[in-house]
This record gives sequence, structure tokens and C-alpha cells, in this order.
Amino acid sequence: MAGAVKIFDATDALSLGDDWEPQAGPNPTLTKNRAQALDRHGDEFAHRQYGGKYTATFSYVAKKVTGYLTVPAAGVVKDGWHIDGWTVAYGNEAFPTLSVECHKHDTSQGGVLDSDCRQYEPSFKVPACWGVPAKIEGTASGVTVFELKASAVVGLRSLSLQLTVNHEDVPGRDGEHFASDNRDGTETLSVEFTGDVDLATDATLGDGWTDDTLAKSGGNTAVTTSTLTATHHVTKKASTGGTT
Repeated sequence: MAGAVKIFDATDALSLGDDWEPQAGPNPTLTKNRAQALDRHGDEFAHRQYGGKYTATFSYVAKKVTGYLTVPAAGVVKDGWHIDGWTVAYGNEAFPTLSVECHKHDTSQGGVLDSDCRQYEPSFKVPACWGVPAKIEGTASGVTVFELKASAVVGLRSLSLQLTVNHEDVPGRDGEHFASDNRDGTETLSVEFTGDVDLATDATLGDGWTDDTLAKSGGNTAVTTSTLTATHHVTKKASTGGTT
């Protein structure tokens, strides 16, 4: 029983290193495709399962509150798990958390694991801190991705940084996974403010980032809030996957 049941145990299956403490995972879900053949009456007389794929979310909490946190490239493959994307979330009463979305192909019927895919790295630094950071810096020197101005009359409730890729799997002649690659790395910044934010006077958004949505809410029993969602696209890391 001890080998089959684990209690109070999370595994760092992605080997993310000393910056992150695993909280949950791996807890994979296996999904298979199912093909059927019907007889002349419309009833099934044969079927086959194929193209099995595991999906999982790995959760972590930051182990430090100063400096910057190391995050994986989207599209990298670790122990067969392809990292589809991740989100670092900050709250005003919390340590930073990291959620990593992954998939792994079932090889029991001849499918192959992902390998040598294009990888995408963030253009922003990920701060280690308690609460919500007031500034997100770019990886390039002197670049600011987001900053709440000192003169702002609104506060910060939460902030998240996300990096994802578009991943395409190609089946082989038997429907099992044969090849794959990635394209179009996408970064998403989400910021929730306390108050009615005016982006022109309260905050700075970096060059190349588009403020896709700005939603505001409030009422007679709630504090006024504003939520910004902005995106930015990145190109693949040199010498990874695909063709150059």
C-alpha cells in the first residue's frame, strides 16, 4: 500500500530548481481518441483507441522574496513533459505561485514523445517578492514592461505574468503521435487595480505591449476595481526546434 498511495507528497517532476517548492503534481489525466466502425444497421462492430495524451498542471510556490525567480522556457521538454505554458501569479496577501501546463504523449502503441521543439523565453523578469510588485522589468537593459507610477491614485490587488506557445502535434500513419513543433510565443500581463485606473496617468505599459482589455466594476456594496489585460508576442529562442 505504501508504494501505491502517497500522502502529503508533491514531486518536482520538471526539475525547476531551488527557486520553487512543488505544491501539486504530477496528477496527469490520460485522454485517448476512439474510432469506431458501424455495421449496416448503424451499430458498432469494431473500435480502436489511439493517440493517447497525458495532460497535467504542476503547481509551485516561490521559495524566496528578493531578487528574481527563474522560470522555464515554454516549449522545452522535461522528462517527456512538454511545457505548453505557465503563469506566475501575485496577490496582495500571498507569496508568488507558478502553475505550469504540460502534456506528454502515450507511447504504449508506438507514439513518440515531443522532442527538439522550438522554445520561447519571456521578455520580462519575474520578481521574487511578497505581495504585488509595482514594477515589471524587461530582460533587456533599461526596459520597463509595467510600472505603477508613484503619483498613481489607485492600488494593486493582483498581477500575473503568463507565457504560452501554440503547439501542433502531427499523427503518423497509425494515428499515433509522430512529430510536433511550436510557434508564436505569447506573453500576457494581467493587473487588477483597486480604484478606477487611468492608464495614461497611473501606469506605464512597455513598448510592443497592447492593452487588449480594460474592465471596470463597482457597486453599492463593493470597492471599485479595474482589470487590465495586455499581450506581447515573442520569437523563438535561437537554435531550438523547427527550421531557422
